[in-house]
Amino acid sequence: MNYARLIALLPLLAASPAALAADPVAWAAPAAAVGGLVGVAAGLWLARRRPAHGKDAHWRMARQSAMLGWFEYDPKSGRVCSEAETLLGLDESWRNAPFERWLARIHPDDLAAVSALRSELSPGAEHRLTFRLRHADDYWEWLAVHARVVGEAPGHFTLFGVCQVVTQAKLAEAELIRREQSFRALVDNAADIVARFDLNLACRFVNRAVNRYTPTPRDEMLGRRLGEHGWPPPVAERFEAECRHLIDTWESRRFEIEAGFGGAARRHLFEVQLLPEFDAEQRLVSLLALMREVTEARQTQRQLEEENIVLEMIANNRPLAEVLIQLCRMIESQLIAGRCAVMLKAPDRETLTLAAAPSLPTGFAHMLREVAVGPDEANCGSTAYWRRTSIIADLDDVPAARRWRDAAQQFGIRACWSVPVTTNEQHLIGTLAVYYDEARRPTPDELRFAYRASRIAAIALERDRHEKRLYHEATRDVLTNAYNRRHFLELAVREHKRSHRYDSPLSLLVIDLDHFKQINDRHGHAAGDAVLRAFAHLARQTLRGSDVLGRLGGEEFAALLPNTPLAEAHEVAERLRGAAEADAVDWQGGAIHYTLSVGVSTLIGADSVDDMLARADRWLYAVKRRGRNRCDGERPGLREPADLVQQTR
Repeated sequence: MNYARLIALLPLLAASPAALAADPVAWAAPAAAVGGLVGVAAGLWLARRRPAHGKDAHWRMARQSAMLGWFEYDPKSGRVCSEAETLLGLDESWRNAPFERWLARIHPDDLAAVSALRSELSPGAEHRLTFRLRHADDYWEWLAVHARVVGEAPGHFTLFGVCQVVTQAKLAEAELIRREQSFRALVDNAADIVARFDLNLACRFVNRAVNRYTPTPRDEMLGRRLGEHGWPPPVAERFEAECRHLIDTWESRRFEIEAGFGGAARRHLFEVQLLPEFDAEQRLVSLLALMREVTEARQTQRQLEEENIVLEMIANNRPLAEVLIQLCRMIESQLIAGRCAVMLKAPDRETLTLAAAPSLPTGFAHMLREVAVGPDEANCGSTAYWRRTSIIADLDDVPAARRWRDAAQQFGIRACWSVPVTTNEQHLIGTLAVYYDEARRPTPDELRFAYRASRIAAIALERDRHEKRLYHEATRDVLTNAYNRRHFLELAVREHKRSHRYDSPLSLLVIDLDHFKQINDRHGHAAGDAVLRAFAHLARQTLRGSDVLGRLGGEEFAALLPNTPLAEAHEVAERLRGAAEADAVDWQGGAIHYTLSVGVSTLIGADSVDDMLARADRWLYAVKRRGRNRCDGERPGLREPADLVQQTR
């Protein structure tokens, strides 16, 4: 072998790192191998200069272990002298073989590039190639070749170089490219926004997910800051402040931002994670931003929290008005820009009454204080009549709404959605409505939420009705609907304390139906019950709304008269007695007449409720002793009946 050729190869090998840097794509895989051939080539040259003492075999083994070989192509003879055939498992006939024979083993896709070498040979020229050759075992082996044209006289130069098997590196490179392509495809199609920013906070990459929120094309976002992408200024300022904090501290950041785009009513909540990116020298070079929309998750979480608040209020027996107001606020927090109202079905007539509307204009709420139920009525009225959801996306488009359209629009109302509120037995108990200032139709999710809210409203109303029924049963006499003895005494104690606190008069009537046993014996107990009910009804009509009527037991009743002095109490007792004497109960084609005896007492000094009852009861029995159907009671200077006073003397 010509040593001058090997010496000429050394600067070629030494130059390989720079050459590789100039062409990183072609030489990415064999870069380290070819760049490291300098020492190996020097070893080859030194080995050629040493006396042959059996060490050639050792050097050949070292070259084979490094998958390294040399070759020489003589254009004049057209032959390739090579030691590289061992890399391909070929026999010794390939040590000196025609160039065309080698071409036959080259992969068809690489054949043109290798064949072009013969037409590109000029003195001092360097060539780098990576191509595939068929191995003796019939698979493709990748070779990296670095060669130089040696000699200057025309027709007296050769191409000399080294080659190395780089199959594993090429396969690894292909796998890396495949993974990078897969990763880029995955990132580009990810549901989350993935973006890269330089240290000046200019965008260098963003995936297509961003265009679900802003109409700005992705290409126009590159090189621009977040505020120039169509994001609201406050959001961009918060984002850039977090970026600058990361640049100063190199610490990743996690935060949330909320933004609406293009004036849309819906707002989007993003969970943002900022990550630092470093180069090989561990210098911060860029920031990676991962933005995940968590609007639905947060909205669902907030919805559950608000629902729990309402349900806890229901469970704790909070007043119905408070519960319904909280329910309206829950609905308004979920249905952006909507204003809610809850209407209740009147039990005794076909009307709806307004129960809660915390955000509606006062004038419009006044219009809704009572709404008729009917097929051609306004939104809530027709919803209650048909017991089905009614959607008015635009008042101008619905003939049935024209009667109150002008009045509604003067308060800015343009659209209304209404759903019925029913019991489990499908009995209508009210309606729930959401009003908007602009024409719009609900989305399926919004409609599902409205149905869910109507069920919570039904729970609240049902619970209130149930509590009222239990309270009524616990405090009222079943037969007459007057307060029962226990609750009457509780109310009497309350009024007694109030009278003492405000120094106001308080009087008491104890009432007994005369000869009631005879009514039962003559007409039967059913007739007696009818008389008791008739008297209770008569007493409620005769007494004031602030007066308290109670049934103490049997045919005995009591009436508590707040803010009533003694003289006026006597007048009330006489008026009640006279009304009863004139009353008659229709029974089986006849009339049952009844009369009353009444005892009157009033609050004096440190009296207790029991004291007042005891004195009124003594006056009642004094009346009975004197013939019944009359009233009597305390007078100034006389607290006890005269006959009782004489007996005590």
